[in-house]
Amino acid sequence: MRIVQSIPKPSFLGLSGGEATISKAFKPVIEAASQRRIPVTVNTNGTLLGSDHIRLLTETSVKNVSISLDGFADVHNKYRGIDGLFNRIVLSIQKLNESRSSKNKPFLTIKTVLLDENVGQLGSFRKFCAKELKAETLNISFMKIGDHAQFSLKYCDDFHRLLREKHSALYPYKDPGRIAQVLIDLLRDNCRSRCKVQLYPQMMKLIQIQNFLEKEGKWTYNPCYLPWTMVVVLPNGEIIPCLSFSLGNVKDYGYDLTGIFGSERYRFFLDEISSFGSNVPTSCNVCCFLKVKNA
Repeated sequence: MRIVQSIPKPSFLGLSGGEATISKAFKPVIEAASQRRIPVTVNTNGTLLGSDHIRLLTETSVKNVSISLDGFADVHNKYRGIDGLFNRIVLSIQKLNESRSSKNKPFLTIKTVLLDENVGQLGSFRKFCAKELKAETLNISFMKIGDHAQFSLKYCDDFHRLLREKHSALYPYKDPGRIAQVLIDLLRDNCRSRCKVQLYPQMMKLIQIQNFLEKEGKWTYNPCYLPWTMVVVLPNGEIIPCLSFSLGNVKDYGYDLTGIFGSERYRFFLDEISSFGSNVPTSCNVCCFLKVKNA
């Protein structure tokens, strides 16, 4: 609660996990943010959205709810390892929509990881998200592999060791050409669908998608400014920027996040990131927040 009180304006608060809805802090933190008129976004697997959760999401300052669905039941249940999971999530979304319909909030985002198994489904899945789930956005993220350091609980005190040991790479998809065509077709249909497709990393043109896939997600990004815009508080109070470099513990700053921004370690991190210029460290490859160059 003290952390929420210290969030400077204008800012937004993102709640993620693990599964954020199982935390005892979920309700009081959202209510505290709402009292301060701080917009909130929630990432959830959607399985535990009961009436109390739905009331909280629709009657406070929550602006967006992101729910993970990696395609239809045959794919999602397989990759999550739980039979019947897809239907449980769809039922939760339908209940959320019953309350959302009269208020037109929060926005609903479906988050999907791009898999070889769901590429052929994406067109019909987008229509399902629009018509049946009434989602405003379908976020499609490329899969990354490797022991990466993006928003990881395995934070590191040594920035240079983090860069040496933590690497991220693009999953080796079987048919990149087909993927590029499917994705650009989805983007071109944005003007006709109520459910807008967004790609992570961020791309809007065919040449960007082709460039990204051809270079396997390496050395193909515009300069990134995310490190200057956000920090993450881990469950034990440790604070990290986008890469999992320890900036200290929030308890050491009296639970006041503003103390972090002027700290020596945060300035050191920003200086090190700046030294990469127009490139990004390999630890950043395939990060959802990056924007891909045209060529």
